[in-house]
Amino acid sequence: MAAISNTYLSASVVPKITVEIPVGGLGSKESQNRVSPMVNIQLGGLPEANIYGPPKQQSFLSGDDQNLPGLAERMSKAMDKGPGINNLAQSLTTFLQDDQNSVHQQLDRYTYQNTGGKWVEPDFSELEKHTVHAESELSFSLKTKSGDTITFNLHYEKGLGSTPRYAAVGYENVSVDYELDGRLSQSEKNELLALSDKINALANNYFATGELDLDSLDLGSLNEVAELSLSLDGGLTEITPPFALPNHDDVDYGLRLKFSDGPNARHIESVANGNKVTATLDKLGLVDGYDTERREAALAQYRQQLVDGVGRANGSEEDRKLLLAAFDALHGELEEPKPGLKLSEDEAAMLTSVADFRISYLSRVGMRNPEEGREEQSARFSLDFSQETEIHQYANGDLDIDQNQFWKLRGTYFKPAEGKSMVDFSSNDQNYRYYELQEQAASRTELERRNGVLVKADRSVELDAKLEQLVYKDNVLLEWNTITNQYSDKTNLLALYDDKFAEPEVAMLDDLILNMDAMYKYSDEKITENDPNKAPDYLRGEEPVVFANEAASVKA
Repeated sequence: MAAISNTYLSASVVPKITVEIPVGGLGSKESQNRVSPMVNIQLGGLPEANIYGPPKQQSFLSGDDQNLPGLAERMSKAMDKGPGINNLAQSLTTFLQDDQNSVHQQLDRYTYQNTGGKWVEPDFSELEKHTVHAESELSFSLKTKSGDTITFNLHYEKGLGSTPRYAAVGYENVSVDYELDGRLSQSEKNELLALSDKINALANNYFATGELDLDSLDLGSLNEVAELSLSLDGGLTEITPPFALPNHDDVDYGLRLKFSDGPNARHIESVANGNKVTATLDKLGLVDGYDTERREAALAQYRQQLVDGVGRANGSEEDRKLLLAAFDALHGELEEPKPGLKLSEDEAAMLTSVADFRISYLSRVGMRNPEEGREEQSARFSLDFSQETEIHQYANGDLDIDQNQFWKLRGTYFKPAEGKSMVDFSSNDQNYRYYELQEQAASRTELERRNGVLVKADRSVELDAKLEQLVYKDNVLLEWNTITNQYSDKTNLLALYDDKFAEPEVAMLDDLILNMDAMYKYSDEKITENDPNKAPDYLRGEEPVVFANEAASVKA
């Protein structure tokens, strides 16, 4: 690579020479059996030896600017700003705007000690990396619905190494690779330009704060993209501290995202800072009689169910945002729903007008109790929520529709003991409250039309929930209460249209959608004060708590 610049960072200093005297002195008998004294030359003197001052440093920058004028300069400036690679990802936008098909650029900068004299370009081909101080990477690929493909990779690394000649070499590497296979239409280019701006903002915000706002990508608005894969890494010593989580050395910081949008289904897999989500939408699941207003109202209620579920499991704001981002990406932006939509006589409108979907979430482990025997007590939750519809159309025109909605929530979390403001295991404080929540709920609507007449319209709902409340004082289980909620109900929707009533009751859309608040309200609640001395092992934290759902297997 051609040299672009070399920069002298400090003045030259006198080399430090030290002599190792043999045992017994120069004239002793021991010295007569040894070679002459060892002379070590320390180039520039020891950094901590103020009498000699800091070693002289020289910086060598090399790269290739053959593809796009000005890129090397921007990359060089980005290196000076550190591992955030601020605005360097914006190169993707530049390549799209300039109709580039292939760009490959790399810059390497080495900083090393020298004693002055004539500057000579060193040979760093044998550089051995000892310490990586910071590393970040952005990888992005997509395929448009017309078959065009784009790949974009950005990598930054900074650390310390050595060569046979130089003992301490600071190095920085930045590389950018871009390939476009195909020819973008104007509508594709416009959508990808907007998406690349959002990816750049996502990357820069992540490198600065560690936050991964998946919702900012607005995947639900994409119309031209068939497949998308995004990987974002940033970490190690210079990046991690601003957003590292306490006691989370095992967390794989960064983002892995896969998104696909085909004629039959839309699918998302994502792992963001250890939190996992999968979501699938079956576009063929829509029944006849699609109603936009009812769809928006149903989605709004489904969305609120997710928000409430995160709250009951004591999840974090990060959990809520990632879960909603996946849900919104599946269904697209919601219009403001109109409340109080009534049930029509059309069996399609009796259902949600929402395509079948499934969404699963598994949070990373939050706070964990480090006390021996209670290591399995931690803050975590999992959620599965889905709608499944079966439609049977017979040759004579008869129709059966069976729609099911399923909900499964599992959560464990801590709360401070009475009189305390927070749970703090770092101080060996074992006074706290611990909760385990389990919820299972289902809703089913069955419809039958015979000879053009609706002859059956039944809806059934079930709830089975249990909350274990444990109170510990000085590491001893002091209280153990169990709260159960159970509810079961079946409704004949046809009866709501019986003409014998002067003012017939009309079913609302809310009556046909899984409504956890309503089921809790009408459920039979039972509170049991148990004997702490008879608590099973899993409540004592002596057996692992298993969180098993679809999201647990995400490998985006």
